[in-house]
Amino acid sequence: MKILARQLTLDLYNCNDKKLADLEGVRAALSGVFNAEPNIMSTAIDNEHYALVGAFKEGHIAIHIYFALRYVAVDIFTCHESEESE
Repeated sequence: MKILARQLTLDLYNCNDKKLADLEGVRAALSGVFNAEPNIMSTAIDNEHYALVGAFKEGHIAIHIYFALRYVAVDIFTCHESEESE
Protein backbone atom coordinates (compact mmCIF):
# COMPACT_ATOMS: atom_id res chain seq x y z
CA MET A 1 0.00 0.00 0.00
CA LYS A 2 1.32 3.42 -0.89
CA ILE A 3 1.18 6.27 1.57
CA LEU A 4 -0.27 9.44 0.07
CA ALA A 5 0.64 11.82 2.88
CA ARG A 6 2.29 12.22 6.26
CA GLN A 7 1.36 14.59 9.05
CA LEU A 8 3.42 15.68 12.03
CA THR A 9 2.32 17.89 14.90
CA LEU A 10 4.68 19.47 17.39
CA ASP A 11 4.19 21.25 20.71
CA LEU A 12 7.32 23.22 21.56
CA TYR A 13 7.72 24.63 25.08
CA ASN A 14 10.19 27.06 26.68
CA CYS A 15 11.17 28.59 23.34
CA ASN A 16 13.29 31.75 23.13
CA ASP A 17 10.62 34.45 23.52
CA LYS A 18 12.79 37.21 22.03
CA LYS A 19 13.33 35.23 18.83
CA LEU A 20 9.66 34.27 18.65
CA ALA A 21 8.58 37.91 18.90
CA ASP A 22 10.56 38.66 15.71
CA LEU A 23 7.96 37.81 13.04
CA GLU A 24 10.28 38.63 10.14
CA GLY A 25 13.02 36.44 11.64
CA VAL A 26 10.59 33.53 11.96
CA ARG A 27 9.39 34.08 8.36
CA ALA A 28 13.02 34.05 7.14
CA ALA A 29 13.76 30.84 9.08
CA LEU A 30 10.64 29.19 7.63
CA SER A 31 11.64 30.21 4.10
CA GLY A 32 15.07 28.67 4.64
CA VAL A 33 13.55 25.24 5.39
CA PHE A 34 12.18 24.71 1.88
CA ASN A 35 14.12 23.96 -1.31
CA ALA A 36 11.77 26.31 -3.17
CA GLU A 37 10.24 29.56 -1.93
CA PRO A 38 6.90 28.73 -0.29
CA ASN A 39 3.91 31.04 -0.26
CA ILE A 40 3.96 32.26 3.37
CA MET A 41 1.00 34.04 4.91
CA SER A 42 1.07 35.47 8.41
CA THR A 43 -1.37 37.25 10.68
CA ALA A 44 -1.37 38.66 14.18
CA ILE A 45 -4.15 37.04 16.19
CA ASP A 46 -3.62 39.42 19.11
CA ASN A 47 -0.71 41.19 20.84
CA GLU A 48 0.88 37.91 22.03
CA HIS A 49 -0.07 35.39 19.33
CA TYR A 50 0.49 35.18 15.61
CA ALA A 51 0.18 32.47 13.00
CA LEU A 52 2.10 31.61 9.85
CA VAL A 53 1.09 29.23 7.08
CA GLY A 54 3.55 28.14 4.41
CA ALA A 55 2.07 26.44 1.36
CA PHE A 56 4.37 24.57 -1.00
CA LYS A 57 4.08 21.99 -3.78
CA GLU A 58 4.35 18.96 -1.51
CA GLY A 59 2.16 20.16 1.40
CA HIS A 60 1.98 22.86 4.02
CA ILE A 61 3.23 23.95 7.41
CA ALA A 62 1.15 25.89 9.93
CA ILE A 63 2.72 27.53 12.97
CA HIS A 64 1.00 29.25 15.90
CA ILE A 65 3.39 31.27 18.05
CA TYR A 66 2.57 32.48 21.57
CA PHE A 67 5.74 34.39 22.39
CA ALA A 68 4.63 35.55 25.87
CA LEU A 69 4.00 31.90 26.81
CA ARG A 70 7.19 30.76 25.01
CA TYR A 71 5.06 28.14 23.21
CA VAL A 72 4.85 27.12 19.54
CA ALA A 73 2.35 24.72 17.95
CA VAL A 74 3.34 23.31 14.55
CA ASP A 75 1.45 21.23 11.97
CA ILE A 76 3.41 19.80 9.02
CA PHE A 77 1.66 17.99 6.17
CA THR A 78 3.58 16.44 3.27
CA CYS A 79 2.41 14.55 0.18
CA HIS A 80 4.60 11.94 -1.52
CA GLU A 81 2.70 9.37 -3.55
CA SER A 82 5.81 7.20 -3.93
CA GLU A 83 6.29 6.55 -0.22
CA GLU A 84 5.86 2.91 0.84
CA SER A 85 4.17 1.99 4.11
CA GLU A 86 6.38 0.99 7.04
